[in-house]
Amino acid sequence: MENRFRLFEDEQPVIDQANALLDSLTSRPNVKSAYGDIVALLQARPPGVTRPAIAKINLHQHTHYRLGPGRYDPSYIAPTEQKILAWWPQKMPDGSRCSWSVDGQEQVHDIPCENSAALRLPFPKGAFGYQGTLSVSSGGAVLTSLRMATSDTLILSMGDSFAAGEGSPDQPAQVDKFKVGYPYAARQPYLWWTKADAPSAPGLLPETASADWWSWECHRSLFSPHVLAALKLAANDTHSSITYVSYACAGASVLDGLLTKQVSPPGLDRLDAFGRDHPNREKPEGRATELSQLKMAVDDLCAGTPGRKAYAFDVKKISNWYRILTGPGANNTLPDIPTCTSWIRRPQVIFLTIGGNDVGFAGLGRWALSPDHLVNIGGPVGAALNPYLSGVATKIAGDDAWNGMAFVCPWQPYGTSVLSAIPFVGAQIGKDPRCDVAWSTNDGARHLIEDELPYLLQTAQQFFAQSGLLTKDAVVVQESYPAPLRDETKAICGSKSPIFTDETRMREPWLSDEAQLPPQLLRFGPVPIFIRSDAAKAVEDVAFNGGVGHKSLIGVIKSAEVAGWRIAMSPPEYLTHGVCATTPKLSDPFKLDWQFARWKPDPRPGDWANPPTAWSAYASRGRWLRTANDSLLTEAVSDASGVLLDESFAGTIHPTAEGQTAVADQLLKRILPPPYNPGP
Repeated sequence: MENRFRLFEDEQPVIDQANALLDSLTSRPNVKSAYGDIVALLQARPPGVTRPAIAKINLHQHTHYRLGPGRYDPSYIAPTEQKILAWWPQKMPDGSRCSWSVDGQEQVHDIPCENSAALRLPFPKGAFGYQGTLSVSSGGAVLTSLRMATSDTLILSMGDSFAAGEGSPDQPAQVDKFKVGYPYAARQPYLWWTKADAPSAPGLLPETASADWWSWECHRSLFSPHVLAALKLAANDTHSSITYVSYACAGASVLDGLLTKQVSPPGLDRLDAFGRDHPNREKPEGRATELSQLKMAVDDLCAGTPGRKAYAFDVKKISNWYRILTGPGANNTLPDIPTCTSWIRRPQVIFLTIGGNDVGFAGLGRWALSPDHLVNIGGPVGAALNPYLSGVATKIAGDDAWNGMAFVCPWQPYGTSVLSAIPFVGAQIGKDPRCDVAWSTNDGARHLIEDELPYLLQTAQQFFAQSGLLTKDAVVVQESYPAPLRDETKAICGSKSPIFTDETRMREPWLSDEAQLPPQLLRFGPVPIFIRSDAAKAVEDVAFNGGVGHKSLIGVIKSAEVAGWRIAMSPPEYLTHGVCATTPKLSDPFKLDWQFARWKPDPRPGDWANPPTAWSAYASRGRWLRTANDSLLTEAVSDASGVLLDESFAGTIHPTAEGQTAVADQLLKRILPPPYNPGP
């Protein structure tokens, strides 16, 4: 097959590079073992690759997805033929010439028999595969005539940031273009992250040096585990092709993106800035804010006029999400089911990752990172301070803050904080003060996991089934989530690792978050952001362990198997590759892998232990999840004036590209028959 992974354009240099990637995947037992070639072949001259770059093309810029309208080419979704290369394998007398025919119609006439022939295999109307006869003749005699069959498999990708590939842009930010100036503020070396460090420069990062995505709006990347799994499927069968269509969007949840339009995709600020800064150019994308992912799929694949079917929601079972959906931030309504009775085609496989944002998993992570002295303080001091406390949530959460889930506590009440028992701060004894502030959701993660998520997943299953999108043979594979807050010893962050023995070191990976806090807040003292071990344990208990008599996030997701969905569990390797894991085989893992500034009172440019501008986004390292610093260095995005946009931090606690290869193997384990081996 000439173009087995059809997402890429039908241009020979593009096909050649894509086929080199497929050849690498074909020769490897699993996706993870091909990681080096994946990085080298998806990008042109990728940072961190020491050998000469194999790639000459950034493949994400040569797909059948059109960034302008935010749509796929209709001819891509519904192909009418396949292109193959055929050749005669036997030795022929010198000078022999051959002709090639498909179903009795000659397509290639009188070429040297040792040359390959480019042939077109026409699909019957309404079919996406070929069955027919291929023949080759020489000197008027038929050398052979054989029956052959090919197929084109349609794979859809839907869901949230873990489906889209958040944290691993197709082309990372050009860190060598960061404008880091001198002098640095005394005793605050992390201030290099801010524009104030280079007062004479127009901005911290030129717009043209920003990270680039296959989809700006949704942060879709070719490093998505769904893409990588589909590439491996294409690599495993040289006689068939894959049509891959992704609607996944970072930040999506069941009732904000999957079944309804999405209020605030991560790239929305960039699209708005583009419209302001380049008024004479077409503003790209915007489709996710207009249609749900399911509606987009139905519209693209329906042959007739799509319909709609009312669905009776039990709003008592989704009290938090009903409040969010109909509140002023979303101004939305409960959705109808999009339907179709006459299809162009329907998918054989749907890869889906959903549920994390429904239970406020990002807000749960921010809760674990935030200081437990962020409380509602009464009196005149509180009146001055509380607006800036709310700014902590907004700054750290970015576009996620719109739905009131910028901070999510594990459960209500959560009573491990010593400070929560101090009367003068106005917090109730036995309750975490962070759970009482106005900008924290009223519902803890435990309530969302146990009481709302099961109903939301059941609703998604009903919408998919009643839309008509699924055939009886279609396979839906739901990806699970990794436990993120571990180090290389499987220990909870901060509980055992000797590297994190003091607050200075624990704060290092998150300094870029601190640098974004409102400066007025810092007048009241430092706001140290780092993962507290007791908080990390609480997150793991409620999300991944459940505890006696309670459900966990993973347990609820796994229950979707009852309705026929297949669940791909998180790779076990994540237990030693969490966000606090250090990279092995280094003389001082902290110094070389974590530390940027040497923490001198007034550091000069020569004082960097590991200059941020030397960052390599896709180098193999111990942690398979991004810290805040990692996210900024990897996916920084600025507007035309060089001001960083909030989406630069959206990759925090999201998988690296290396981690995504392991997830892709787990997805394939649920698709391919044994003995597919995802590796150790």
